[in-house]
Amino acid sequence: MIDKIELKETNTYIQKVEVNNLAKVNFFFGSNGSGKSTIAKLLYNQSLSDVEKDNKFEQCKISGFNLKNDEILVFDEKYVERNFISNKELSGLFTLNEENKDIDDKIRTNQKELNKLDNYLENFSKRERKIKKALNDKHEELKRNCWWERNSFDTFYEIELEYSRNKENHLRNIRNYLPIDKSDEELSLESLSARYKDLFEIKREKIDIKISSDLFKKLGKLENDIIPLMEEVITTNKEVNIAELIDALGIRKWVEEGRNFVLDEKKNICPFCQSETYDDNLKQSFEEYFNKTYQEKINKIKSLKEAYLITFNQLLENIIQVSKVYNKDNQTTDLHTECSNLLADNIKKLERKLEYSNEIIEFFDIYNFDLELDIINDEIEDNNEKIEDFQKNKEQLIEDIWNYLAKESVNEIKEYDNYNSRITKILLQLNTLSSHFENSKKTIKDKVEKLKSKTVSTDKAVKAINGILKSSGFDNFEIEEKETSNNISRYILKRENNSEQDVFKTLSEGEKNFIAFLYFYQLVLGTDDKDSELKKRIVVIDDPVSSLDSQVLFVVSTLIHSLIKYSETDKNQFKNSTIKQVFILSHNLYFYKEVSFKQRPICRNKAHFSVSKFNGISNIEHKGVDTFVHNDYMLLWKSIKELKETNNKVFNITIGNSMRRIIESYVNFIGLGKSPWDSLKSLDVSDPIYPICSSLISEINDVSHKSLPFDDLYYQRIVNEEPDKLYSAFQKIFKSIGEEHYKMMMN
Repeated sequence: MIDKIELKETNTYIQKVEVNNLAKVNFFFGSNGSGKSTIAKLLYNQSLSDVEKDNKFEQCKISGFNLKNDEILVFDEKYVERNFISNKELSGLFTLNEENKDIDDKIRTNQKELNKLDNYLENFSKRERKIKKALNDKHEELKRNCWWERNSFDTFYEIELEYSRNKENHLRNIRNYLPIDKSDEELSLESLSARYKDLFEIKREKIDIKISSDLFKKLGKLENDIIPLMEEVITTNKEVNIAELIDALGIRKWVEEGRNFVLDEKKNICPFCQSETYDDNLKQSFEEYFNKTYQEKINKIKSLKEAYLITFNQLLENIIQVSKVYNKDNQTTDLHTECSNLLADNIKKLERKLEYSNEIIEFFDIYNFDLELDIINDEIEDNNEKIEDFQKNKEQLIEDIWNYLAKESVNEIKEYDNYNSRITKILLQLNTLSSHFENSKKTIKDKVEKLKSKTVSTDKAVKAINGILKSSGFDNFEIEEKETSNNISRYILKRENNSEQDVFKTLSEGEKNFIAFLYFYQLVLGTDDKDSELKKRIVVIDDPVSSLDSQVLFVVSTLIHSLIKYSETDKNQFKNSTIKQVFILSHNLYFYKEVSFKQRPICRNKAHFSVSKFNGISNIEHKGVDTFVHNDYMLLWKSIKELKETNNKVFNITIGNSMRRIIESYVNFIGLGKSPWDSLKSLDVSDPIYPICSSLISEINDVSHKSLPFDDLYYQRIVNEEPDKLYSAFQKIFKSIGEEHYKMMMN
């Protein structure tokens, strides 16, 4: 059964219109040109082969139609043209021969089995659609959730992730990164964001200089020589006779410099007492006091000091050059300051050692800054590597973003996969059962076709059509079966005198429509090909009462009632088991009310729809299970009630004309014995309302009907009055001819 229709970009359905809540019987009501026939044409188009289909319905969809088991039969204006105008001969209609009761009963029994199987299959189909929809909804939810994680990287402007417009491909790519590696489990949005900023937001240039590790090592070696000397107590010869005096006076440095002066100047003037003779014994004592071992160590300290100072200054200059090109967070200038302070401090310590060689002095080595130097050099190397490996790092970042997305989505994907696995098993079981019932259905259909081949006849359809024609007053023409050949039957239209070869052209528009509908009606009950496969019928009837008088209109609505009659055992099913679904479309108010009259034994599974058009755009609205259209009389009352709320003079002519039609209809309906003028007898002629009442009553007269509704007199009386006065006059008239009716209708 068709459960959903989508109309889009065809005729007046500019925007997509969805028709849901479809039932077994579907009534569509709307004015001419509102878009009803488009629905019928779309359904007819669905019944055609792919080659025959009209591409103007390409954007439209029909859900629930199964071409294998169902066929769509459409009666519309094109049906008349296809079957009667274009063809002088009609295909014969085959029906079962009632005389063969035994075979007929067997067919009906098998048909009931087919109905059961159809119900089973339809239930399976509904369940399958429901399950698939649930699975699809779950999949859509998964895609949305996985896509949502992608939003975390919207600020990564320099990186373009693949599949930016397709959630399905995005999800498929995430699956490619599953299962998650242990290393990827540690990925975080913060770390990825930091890497992105490091790659794209930090401006880098290649640095061709680093802090010299060679100078650093050279200083380390010098310090290895210096530190033992600084920690050693270097003393003079204590056995010399002047040693006690020098030590007591603390003049070792003074004596040593004086001695060096003598040695340097090579003079005999004593640097201590300024005598011109320098006592050899004293000189010998000095030489013994400052022995060779002492002198060698002092000289070594001096030599190491000079080398240390030169090398350290080279390192400091090197650090200054590095700071000019790399000084992140002032690391390089801070290191220069710290190293300068270290050098100054160590030089002071060396000088003191030279002065007080017997002191043990702590000496701080350059390796205290080993970590800072490594950090700066490592950062310089890292900077250069990032420049050289930019593309590789960018690709790795993108790879890790996908790994992160996979890590964040893995639980939802697992949950969906488990759900999908369970659903797949259920669907497999449903398909197995469906296949079993389809095979059973085919077997029963074959039986029915064999039984039908023994009893099919076109005679019943001919008699039925001609019988309805005669009972409806059409006795000047009839349908007749021609001789058959090769098991093919044909019908022709024939007049009594048989003077016309093409009788159809001589028929009136109403006669054409009526005979076409009778043929269609018999086609629904039977088939035009006895060898065709038996399928369920989806019947579409679009405005079948054009150009028909009221008597024939009643016949047509009665025939339709027989098609949509409910089953005695189940009022939600059709009595005719070959019919699966019916669509009835009309603009004729009387026909619509008659064919949908709720007191008729119509299948209770029904729905009503309103088809409307506004600004050239059609729309369809579901109105429920009961008719929503009232007759003209009801609509007139409804209009004056709605216009009363506006209290606007611009509607006075409309209000007055509607009131006049209501009074006329009511007087004619109740068969009022007295003239409507009598209703004014109780009114005072001087009452301001009287002229308005008189205008409304006068419009009922035959003479008044011959004039236009907007003649001068009527116009002048009505158009300039306050709307309240019109309603007061209307109420006064009904107070005389039917006060209770007035109260009921205005309520």
